Amino acid sequence: MKYNYYKTDGTKEIIETKKPMSLDLLQHLVGGSIELVRLKNGNELFVNEEGAIKSLPRNPHFTQEDVSVDLSHMGNRLLGNIIEGRTDGEGEFIGID
Repeated sequence: MKYNYYKTDGTKEIIETKKPMSLDLLQHLVGGSIELVRLKNGNELFVNEEGAIKSLPRNPHFTQEDVSVDLSHMGNRLLGNIIEGRTDGEGEFIGID
């Protein structure tokens, strides 16, 4: 399974796993508790739920126009490192491939 990993420094990496990402790995990659944000293209992002509280830097890869939810509680921007993928019918975060 492949996931896009978007960092606040403007870089993007592909992370490959043999099975869906675990909660622990998702939390490690975003640096804390996770929050799901849906993109208009159907993919999903996991972001740090406390990005604003922790004063995490803005992630330059996405804007309010890319997502299907209101980001006002995040200052209308996504903060911190972000993982992109999709969930299957059972709720597993299975990647983008």
